[in-house]
Amino acid sequence: MTTSIFIHGDNRIASRNALHQEIAKARSQGIEEVIRLSGEEMVMTDLLQAVETKSLFGAVKLVVIENLLVRRPSKEKDRLLDYLKTTSLQTPLIFWEAKSATSSQLKNLPKNLRVILFKVSPKIFAFLDALSPGNFKTILRLYHQCLESETPEMVFYMLTRRVSQLLMAVLPVQTGNPDAADWQMRRLVGQSKKFTGERLMAIHEMLYSVDRSIKTGKNVLPLGSLLDLVICEI
Repeated sequence: MTTSIFIHGDNRIASRNALHQEIAKARSQGIEEVIRLSGEEMVMTDLLQAVETKSLFGAVKLVVIENLLVRRPSKEKDRLLDYLKTTSLQTPLIFWEAKSATSSQLKNLPKNLRVILFKVSPKIFAFLDALSPGNFKTILRLYHQCLESETPEMVFYMLTRRVSQLLMAVLPVQTGNPDAADWQMRRLVGQSKKFTGERLMAIHEMLYSVDRSIKTGKNVLPLGSLLDLVICEI
């Protein structure tokens, strides 16, 4: 593998799967050592050691850097980006970001990146925006439309995130959702007013129980069916 890759997008499950697939592909093509760095925490010495230091046994390396662009502004971040942009590296890199990057952000990274973007289907946002008590038939219809193009895992992730956002929307402004723009906050606040706080907490608890049952292997039904049950309670 000679070309460095940049994987990003709001469809975090799909982008994460793509990251695993690219790492597996690199291994099949001769990569022997995979070095993973947290873009939010690494310093210049970490990066230099990863890309410039030869492996003790001469193994061919791949460096994976996650969430560098979302890191808070700092001199260290500027140093890292400047190095990556201006240095001709022989070590292949894979960048992974949990969110969609802008074109201006991409300009701060090495040239000739193979960029892979994973967007969330508009059907999911239609489903999420329809969430409100008494809207069961519409919510269920939109949910099953989502499943035509998305996995239950992706719908579950987005539903859990939206319910968390609705809970945060009812908090004081200073402790509200830091990731939402002003117009998004207005929409979330408006949607949250359709629920009582107790109802939102109950839905959140149901989703937490589903997540726990999946992780512990105690779920009797497949995830898609479990979400049907959750939607029935909205």
